[in-house]
Amino acid sequence: MGAQPHAASGAEMARDGLEAGADARLAVLNIQRTCVHDGPGLRTTVFFRGCPMSCAWCHNPEAQAFVSPSSVSAYRNVAEIMEVVSRDAAYYRGTHGGLTLSGGEPLAQDRASLLSLLEQAKEAGIPVAVETAGDVPWSAFEACLPLVDLFLFDLKIAKDDDLHERLTGRPLRRPRENLK
Repeated sequence: MGAQPHAASGAEMARDGLEAGADARLAVLNIQRTCVHDGPGLRTTVFFRGCPMSCAWCHNPEAQAFVSPSSVSAYRNVAEIMEVVSRDAAYYRGTHGGLTLSGGEPLAQDRASLLSLLEQAKEAGIPVAVETAGDVPWSAFEACLPLVDLFLFDLKIAKDDDLHERLTGRPLRRPRENLK
């Protein structure tokens, strides 16, 4: 992945949402336990709401739209998410599994809240995989790097800029740069 000029500061990471902590909330569509296709081992997958892309073939079209922070029912706090994820910790250890963040686009979520979730998973010894299409600022990757064990990078269309934009609604430039 390509380095950018500066690291994100704490103020930058929290600028668009809640401060990290017990009240941190994330837009969650679903939490699915006992997954075997979203990374190694047995996993719990958290599907987030909101993605900058609108892929013609999206597997989770119900997760594409971002939701307003005032939509209380669309959000879960980090403690609630971790309570569900922690239920299967013994299985993660036995299968080399863990937590997978999917979507939508996990790295497009409120950064302070996402970092709170990642920190709590790390403290609990739960390995984390992030499924991403990479269409987020590099600072989102940079902030999460120390807390993520595996990135599953889904580059939608590798070489044809026009085709990528036509089928995803977004330019290829940023995902390609983030993958370097």
